[in-house]
Amino acid sequence: MAKIVSTDSLSSFLQSAEELLQQKRYKELHSACIQFLASMPNSFLGLFFKAEALAGLGQLEQALPIYEQAARLPEAENNAEFKARYAARLLQAKKYAEATERCSQAISIDANSYQALVDRATAHLALDRAEEALEDFERAIAIDNKQVYAHLKRFAVLVRLDRNEQMLTAAHDLLVVTPGQAMGYFYLGIAFSRLGRDQEAVVAYSKALELAPRDPLSYINRSATYASLGQMEKALADCEQALSIKPKQVSALVNKALCLRTTGQPEKAIKVCNEAITIEPDSALAYCNRGMANFILNKTKQALADADLSIKFSKQPMYVAKCKCIKAKFLAGGGGGGGDGKGRIDQARQLCDSAVRLAPENSHPWRYAWSTSALISGMMGDFGAANQNVQLVLDRSKGFIYGINIKAQILLMQQRLDEALVAVNSALDLNAKDPESNYIRYQIRTKQGDLRASEDLTKARQLGYLRDDVQDCL
Repeated sequence: MAKIVSTDSLSSFLQSAEELLQQKRYKELHSACIQFLASMPNSFLGLFFKAEALAGLGQLEQALPIYEQAARLPEAENNAEFKARYAARLLQAKKYAEATERCSQAISIDANSYQALVDRATAHLALDRAEEALEDFERAIAIDNKQVYAHLKRFAVLVRLDRNEQMLTAAHDLLVVTPGQAMGYFYLGIAFSRLGRDQEAVVAYSKALELAPRDPLSYINRSATYASLGQMEKALADCEQALSIKPKQVSALVNKALCLRTTGQPEKAIKVCNEAITIEPDSALAYCNRGMANFILNKTKQALADADLSIKFSKQPMYVAKCKCIKAKFLAGGGGGGGDGKGRIDQARQLCDSAVRLAPENSHPWRYAWSTSALISGMMGDFGAANQNVQLVLDRSKGFIYGINIKAQILLMQQRLDEALVAVNSALDLNAKDPESNYIRYQIRTKQGDLRASEDLTKARQLGYLRDDVQDCL
């Protein structure tokens, strides 16, 4: 530590101690410190190196009082590097408030202390102070733009704060810092996905996979993006590829369940969800997907129970939003008489209103929230709001089958049968095996007196759709 003041009498000890610390020979360093402190018990450097030796030996609780003893000495008063080092140890011990205080002291002495800023940001995050953390990561990046860690942590904070536009800028910054690496393209894909720019997200994830073809996370995220685009075969292929690399990856299993559910295999989807829950009992999205599969199979009680568990275990507001609007759809009975009257519709309305407030704009949960809100509005006879809200979603996400199906349902409620048929056919063009799309077309063709309705019903049943919802509004 070059900024720690030395004297001629300490030069021999200092040289030896710094060498031992650099070589991580902590036992020898500790012995040297004990011997040195026997003659100079209040030596700042002796105490500092003893604390470092104890920390290096994994004896952090014993090291912290030694750091504190050194911190009381005059040499520590204006020593930013020491204060930053002490703060790092407090952070390591999960003493976040104390770490923040020591980092602030270091920064007040040296405003360009990169490590103190990064450590204070990390402590802020642990204390749920995301805004303060973001400010410190931004300052650290301004001091040293080439350090990847601060870029990654800034991106994570922006995700937590749902700052989607800023996430895109942060991802581009990361690409500059990591040229030719998969990492930057992976985060770019996340940013595009959060903005609803799915085609661009696929391109970014594909580039990441060119550079790192064994990365399961890129396959998982690309599979989710393909699913958003209605390209279920590609989505399922990416899930399988991810699972071949990492067989017990829960997010890959959840995505696989989604693909199975939306291609007429709800029973298999439930089995895959159960496998995911066995591995990760608090997987909110596993319960959400199992609930949707149970709903298709007309197991409404099980679906609602799964929806409640998915809400309980959701750790981010955006996922709470998605799970709430899925529960709202279950309560509504899929758009018609399958619900238990106006009481359930009112409860569904409240859940949708909450979901819309929680979901960041253009995110995947935002699409679910506004689409489901449109469905509930239609069921309550407010077709102006219903048509407007579902179209808002579809203008920003062309291949979103969930939203397209809801548009068809709303048009069906209004007896606009030809338009409803065009909408549901566009969903089936994207995924001919979607159980709900086939059932909705059965409903429309039945109203039209089209004899092909029976074929649609047969196919919907073959694909596992066992509900008997009747389109209506209250």
